[in-house]
Amino acid sequence: MDLKNDTQFLIGKTLLQVCFGLYQLQLNFNDNVRIHVVDSIIYEDLNGAIYKWNFNDGRKPFPISNLIELTITHANLSNNDLNLVFSNSERLKIKSGEDNLESFMVYNGDDWQVCC
Repeated sequence: MDLKNDTQFLIGKTLLQVCFGLYQLQLNFNDNVRIHVVDSIIYEDLNGAIYKWNFNDGRKPFPISNLIELTITHANLSNNDLNLVFSNSERLKIKSGEDNLESFMVYNGDDWQVCC
């Protein structure tokens, strides 16, 4: 897997589950596609409200569950941030850490990539 050159496998995937942990947020999609966030993520809703989650404050309310059952319509990697647009036009930006440590992992079946 090389996310810098190919994010097309994410297009058409439906978000089925969001799991919160003490230091991780997991996004589980159909077809065994998963994204595990261990740094930070930004969610922008239809009204332009912006919500941020990061591992330092994992208990803070984060309304990302609004995206469950929605499909990814656009995906790209820019400045090592993974940008996703969903079928209702809401957006997620999965941030790359500034410290060049593991920020998120993307799984496509048995193939996976650690991103920093």
